[in-house]
Amino acid sequence: MGYLPDYEDDIFISYAHNDNQALLEGQRGWVDVFHQALERRLQVHLGAKPSIWRDPRLQGNEYFADTLVEQIPKVAILISVLSPSYINSDWCRREMQMFSRIATDTGGIRLGNKARIFKVEKINVSLDKHPPELQGMTGYQFFYMDDHRARELSAESGPHAIEYWQRIDDVAQDIATLMQDMKTRGSGSADVQVFQTPAPGETIYLAETSFDLSPQRDNIKRELQERGHFVFPDQPLPLNGPALEDAVRHYLDTSKLSIHLIGANYGVIPEAADRSVVCMQNDLAAERSKGNGNGFARLIWLPEGLEAKEDRQRQFVEHLKYDANAQQGADVLQTSIEELKTYIEDKLRPKPKAVAANGNGNGHAKADEGPRRIYLICDKQDYDAIAPLSDHLFDQGFEVTLPLFEGDEAEVREDHKESLLICDAVVIFYGNSSEGWLRTKLRDLQKIPGYGRTKPMLAQAIYTGPPENPTKQRYRTREALLLRNFGDFTPDAIQPFIEEINRAKR
Repeated sequence: MGYLPDYEDDIFISYAHNDNQALLEGQRGWVDVFHQALERRLQVHLGAKPSIWRDPRLQGNEYFADTLVEQIPKVAILISVLSPSYINSDWCRREMQMFSRIATDTGGIRLGNKARIFKVEKINVSLDKHPPELQGMTGYQFFYMDDHRARELSAESGPHAIEYWQRIDDVAQDIATLMQDMKTRGSGSADVQVFQTPAPGETIYLAETSFDLSPQRDNIKRELQERGHFVFPDQPLPLNGPALEDAVRHYLDTSKLSIHLIGANYGVIPEAADRSVVCMQNDLAAERSKGNGNGFARLIWLPEGLEAKEDRQRQFVEHLKYDANAQQGADVLQTSIEELKTYIEDKLRPKPKAVAANGNGNGHAKADEGPRRIYLICDKQDYDAIAPLSDHLFDQGFEVTLPLFEGDEAEVREDHKESLLICDAVVIFYGNSSEGWLRTKLRDLQKIPGYGRTKPMLAQAIYTGPPENPTKQRYRTREALLLRNFGDFTPDAIQPFIEEINRAKR
């Protein structure tokens, strides 16, 4: 007896015996290691030892067929270890078909939005070759792509060992959640097939990405689910263009946030389509966010130092980074994965109450009380260069706040957001930093209403300081007062900004 009282065994692992052959004498097979690792992680998440059954013997006779007929009706969950050998195995197909047929008669294949079949992909197999019962289910990929070649993940030490253990924990957590639901609801009851899982925190569309960013996507998905959010897509996207568009639109219509991870590879192009799956999802999310008044937001993330491997991907990345239409309604980030997680957390955090007109109730001062706060934003490499500007503003009676440069990314980001919330005016110092850095800071100004700020800025300016270069000379914007001074600081350079603050005060 295992964890679920209505079943003799909690889990049956269905696999082709070729996939459990050890490479070297004395080693354990891949399925042996997977079985033990899963059992131990499940015991952690369940607080009890599960009962996992599989056939360790190399048999193909009628005795084994009789054993299957007897055993499968007594199993709650099936794990299929997908591989070319599995696809070619008559026994594996029989196990799948038998479990599917019996599960349909004993509560259903799907319980709410969870399937009783788990697809573990040991090695890459194209979706069109998956058994029909598995084609509509999200898989757990135990392989990675190395220069367009699939490599199996291994529990042994190595650069990808941690990915193996993360996948094991993903499978274990999802199975544990399903088993706990089955036990709570009474898995043998007649109405089990219609029960729904508790409402998630938020519904998030985490776009499918190219293989080079699969580990990062899995990492984000895992953390979102751990926080109680529901993540779409919950099954593989269709590989036909029009069908994919319909599916993605359906997911986006019910989502609060879409997240798009853009990698070095262009990705798969579906049938009857002229763009990759990654491009199509981004375009559909942009369509969803146009004229948005219902709280939908999207994040586009590019890894630091991203170098596209194909011309069409290079064009797509440039389009996302520099085209205003592509960025409409989106936050485009080129940061570390940890800073992306911080952004996501900010987006999903409940918004604070709006600032009252008189400033009561939230700790903000009234508009005419105390010195005006100026947030002087600069990159760390320009910290010394802004000293004359900072000193002059302070001498003019302003309270000057500089960015926080010490601490972890979450602390720095939170301090930056708080400074944007409480300041009266902003100056962005554009010195040794890149135009990409400047664009990021301007987008932060666009996002502050979402952080809960309703008090308008008295003024916002971009102070373009040395070194002089063609990019700075050509730079134009209508989002802020543009002040150019490529020489030493002079009070005249910042005076238009101070006058704008005084006009706004009056």
